[in-house]
Amino acid sequence: MLTLTFAAALIYVFWNGLHDSPTILAQIFSTRSMGPRRALLMTGALEFVGAVFFSGTVLKTMSFENTEIMNIVRPASQEIQVFVLSALMVALVFNVATWYLGFPSSSTHALFGAITGAALALGMGRAHIVMELAGLFGVLLGSAVIGSVLGFLLTRGVYRLDIPYHWGEFWVPRLNTVMAGILPLLHGANDVSKGLGLFLMARAAAPASFWSGFSVQGYIVLFALMISAGMLFGENKILKTLGRGIFCVRPIQGLTSGVVSASTMAGCTALGFPISSTQVLVGALLGAGAAKNVRQIRWMVVGEILLSWIVTLPACLFFGYLAAKFLGS
Repeated sequence: MLTLTFAAALIYVFWNGLHDSPTILAQIFSTRSMGPRRALLMTGALEFVGAVFFSGTVLKTMSFENTEIMNIVRPASQEIQVFVLSALMVALVFNVATWYLGFPSSSTHALFGAITGAALALGMGRAHIVMELAGLFGVLLGSAVIGSVLGFLLTRGVYRLDIPYHWGEFWVPRLNTVMAGILPLLHGANDVSKGLGLFLMARAAAPASFWSGFSVQGYIVLFALMISAGMLFGENKILKTLGRGIFCVRPIQGLTSGVVSASTMAGCTALGFPISSTQVLVGALLGAGAAKNVRQIRWMVVGEILLSWIVTLPACLFFGYLAAKFLGS
C-alpha cells in the first residue's frame, strides 16, 4: 500500500501545482505585467526553487512529527497508510473536479477536510488530535481574513498617498513583475510539503522497504519537479475568474494584493503553517478592490467562490471518512 500512497502523493502534488497555478498567475494576468508564456516559465522555475530550498518548516508540520497522531498510529503501519491514502485520494479527486468546473476552490481545504474525515473513520478523534487539526484550520481561515483586511488597508493607504502618475507608470509594472516572482517561490515552499509530508508520515510508520532507501532531500527534489510541472500546465478558466471575474484589477491593486499575499505566505511558511494560497490571494484581491470601490466587485462571482470554499470542508470530510472506512475494511 505504501507504493499506492507514494503514487497518490506524487499525483496530488502535480495536480496541486496545476490547480493552484491560476491563483499564482492571476496577479500577472490581471495587471498584464508579463506575457503568458514568460509568466508560466518563470512561475514553474521559481516554484521548484521554493519547494527545494524553503519547504523544511511546513514539511515538519505536514509529516506530523512528534504529534499525538504519530504516537497513536506509529505501531499500526496499515492504519496510517489507509489514513494517508484516503486523504490524498479524496483531495485529488476533489481538486480535479473543481479544476474542470473552473472553481478556485482551496486544495488545502480539500486535503485537511479529507484528513479530518479519515482520522474520524479510523478512531483518531482524540482530544489532542482534534486540537491539532483545529489549530491548523484556524490558520487556514484566519489567513483569508488577514489577507482581506491588510489588502484593504494597504490599498487605501497607497491611494491616499496620491503618488505622481509618472512615478506609478514607471515603478508599479516593475514591482508587479517582482511580486510575480515572489509568489510562486513561496507557494512552492508551502504547498509541496503537504503531499510529501503525508507520504513521509506513512513511510516513517511503515516497515523498512524499497521506499526507505531514498533520502528526504531526494524526495523533496522529485516532488518539487512535479509541482513545478503542474504549474506549467495550469492556465485555465480559474485564471479568468480570479484575474478579471472578481473585478477589473488595476495595476496598483494587483501590486498591493501581491504584497499582502506574499507577506502572509512568507510569515506562515516561516512558522511552519500550511495555508491556502487561493484563500490568501482572493482575500487580498477583495480587500484591494473594496478599498477603491466596493461596487466594482462582482459579488455574484465572489459568492460562487465562497460557496465552493464552504462546500469543500464538509464534502471532503464526508468522503474522507467513507474512503478510510472502505480502504480499512
